[in-house]
Amino acid sequence: MAAYLLFAILSVDKGILNRALEEWFGVPPVQWYSVPDYWYVILPLAYVWKNAGYFAVIFYAGITGISMDLYEAAEVDGVGKLRQMVSITIPSLLPLVLTLFLLQAGKIFFAAFGDWGLFYNLPMQSGILYTATDVIDTYVYNSLRKMNDFGMSTAVGLYQSVVGCALVLVSNWAVRRFDRESAIF
Repeated sequence: MAAYLLFAILSVDKGILNRALEEWFGVPPVQWYSVPDYWYVILPLAYVWKNAGYFAVIFYAGITGISMDLYEAAEVDGVGKLRQMVSITIPSLLPLVLTLFLLQAGKIFFAAFGDWGLFYNLPMQSGILYTATDVIDTYVYNSLRKMNDFGMSTAVGLYQSVVGCALVLVSNWAVRRFDRESAIF
């Protein structure tokens, strides 16, 4: 679904973005699916698009969990809204931010392949884009699908998991040094 939405935005002849660029700025249509350099920007933007709602809900829940007594006391003391945000909201959300950081640290080497197919489905499996979109997950999938190399794909997947685990351990160590209460273990 997301791949089709992105294609509707980036299509050369009928894409929303190309139409806007042509009508507003007089720029000729851009071949988004033919130039790998564009995908170094497109993929992170798509990842943010994918996760913005999820993290908005999590942070909204974190903000609603902050005691209103703190804000009322700050108002009595004459503290403005910006200062309340800096002095109350952000420090109260710090444990949540650290927990989310620890949860995401192990996913750095995973390319969101399982849940959305970010690096595989969004570029429409275009061979010309492999220089920008070929990552460990797509390598493992392609080695299984095209070359039937179970040994290599298993070894690469194991390496990816070990490095992810090491990143979680190092990140937890760093968080523990920063804030002992927010560390996982």
